Amino acid sequence: NQINSSLSAQRRKALEIKKQVDAVTRNLNIIVGKYNAAIEQLERTKAAIQENQARLDEAQDRRSQCQEIVNGRVGSIYRHGKIRFLAVLVRVKSFREFLVRLEMLKRINKEDIRALTEVKALEEEITERGKLLEEQKAREREVVADLHTNQRMIQSELVKVGGLLSGVQQEIARL
Repeated sequence: NQINSSLSAQRRKALEIKKQVDAVTRNLNIIVGKYNAAIEQLERTKAAIQENQARLDEAQDRRSQCQEIVNGRVGSIYRHGKIRFLAVLVRVKSFREFLVRLEMLKRINKEDIRALTEVKALEEEITERGKLLEEQKAREREVVADLHTNQRMIQSELVKVGGLLSGVQQEIARL
């Protein structure tokens, strides 16, 4: 009788432990799912950071090129003094030369305006991309922190399962 009642008690205890193991296993599966989702998000964030960094580098290179054009124009004005458009147009010998010089001045002016406009646009893009890059890196740090938290939770759940299983194995050995 005593052995039977002890066995019945142990069976109930084993059933309770099995329920606990099942609950911990379900919780572990949820945590592992979150962990895997966080890893995928981290990969996407890293890819976005790389793409943004590449575009930022391109914008900075293009800005440098445009800045060189602007600096060359400013240097030319400094070395040669301001070119008076009217003086350039007045010193012509023919109407055809007048039209050629007028077209040349228009092109120079148009190129100067384009370069300055592009420098301004690139400066804005660089500022925006810099902010976005910082936000992406902050997001990456958050995801990494979540990963570490999930790793600790997984380890904790595994320790629980291991303890429960160890207790059951010891009880089985004792019986």
